[in-house]
Amino acid sequence: MEKTQDATNPESELKHLSSEVQGISGALIPNLMHNLPGMAYRCKNDAQWSMVFLSEGSLELTGYAASDLVGNHLLCYDDIIVEEDRDFVRRAIDTAVENRTQFQMEYRIRAKSGTIKWVWEKGNAVYDKHNTPVYLDGFIIDVSARRKAEDDLKKSCAGYDRAECHQGSLLLAIGS
Repeated sequence: MEKTQDATNPESELKHLSSEVQGISGALIPNLMHNLPGMAYRCKNDAQWSMVFLSEGSLELTGYAASDLVGNHLLCYDDIIVEEDRDFVRRAIDTAVENRTQFQMEYRIRAKSGTIKWVWEKGNAVYDKHNTPVYLDGFIIDVSARRKAEDDLKKSCAGYDRAECHQGSLLLAIGS
């Protein structure tokens, strides 16, 4: 027999909902992390972006297991960013932290295999009670295929005038 809730007792209903949420949340977060097509992270707002948490997507994206990067065990995330892009990434994040806004950018990383990948990152700072930014929380995905398609389209448009190229872009977008 199913236990019924006392609809006239808000405290009883609140306890029931709280119990349900706690039961769901235990499996919810790991399952969501498993299904993400990239990596979610929390890192310290330090010079190396020292990782505190990385989802399992780090292995597919970077070639490094989360345990290689968490706590800078094998290397730090900053080491993976292509050297020419590091200042751009640092400035974008520092500006967003200073303005208390989200950051969003694309840049290149060098995977463990040596492959260069374009990534898209979005995140925000987490501030302590003194309004000091202590962590960055975010998400990073591989956008290399999209960047390659854009580059290929630009190359194929090089011999055409602007109107023809835009028409081709429109047809490409409709055909996908």
